[in-house]
Amino acid sequence: MQRISQAALLLAVFLTPAALPAAHAQNDAAEVAQYRACLAKTGTNADAAYDDALVWRDRGGGVPAQHCGAVALVALGKYAEAATRLAALAETPEGRAMAPALLGQAGNAWLLGEFPSNALSVLNAALSAGPDRLAPAEEADLRIDRGRAHAALQRWGEAEADLSRALSLDPERAAAYTFRATARRMLNKLDLALEDLQLALALDAKDAPALLERGNVYRLMEKNQLARADWLAAIALGPDSKAAESARLNLEKLDLKAP
Repeated sequence: MQRISQAALLLAVFLTPAALPAAHAQNDAAEVAQYRACLAKTGTNADAAYDDALVWRDRGGGVPAQHCGAVALVALGKYAEAATRLAALAETPEGRAMAPALLGQAGNAWLLGEFPSNALSVLNAALSAGPDRLAPAEEADLRIDRGRAHAALQRWGEAEADLSRALSLDPERAAAYTFRATARRMLNKLDLALEDLQLALALDAKDAPALLERGNVYRLMEKNQLARADWLAAIALGPDSKAAESARLNLEKLDLKAP
């Protein structure tokens, strides 16, 4: 199943001033600004952001400082360490109220590190919080990530079920349609997979992963010219992308089979 880009998976800023633990919420706006600045720095200088987070933590920065340090580790590609720290934060007294978000972010980090079994474990825990603690958008995010974990483990039926639930909660998720299409292709549900891809491309006509996947489905349907057109379109949208790399390989295989 197509992986979301690393940039798209950098952990979201969820500790807004209102969500900060009580001890921190009582501090002045400078602390909130420090948290936001630390997170922003993870995207430009992750090493410096990590060092700043450590100093802040040692000065009593608490959950925000530790969270920023974990985000910096993600940016540095230290996914297993980041995931472990995020899951541990969810067990702290201050972190328990935000456990689903922290565990979801841990799941993202495990997926980036290509540890789908670990991701599945923490995402199961995040979803066990139940609908009374999860906003629809939050549950949709967790379901999409768990669907990706199932897919990485080739549990296509489970992946389809999670992605279907996510789309019932939020039908505007183009990537979720593409992910579900892959699961359905692997389940030999080609007509349903194609329907998903048409929906994904209706939401975003320049979605290269969706074009790549639709080409895959067309190829299995023996619609080779349509497959070729989609793969060429995926390459044109981003010649250096993962989707383009896969599309080129598919075109080579298609050409080798041509009479």
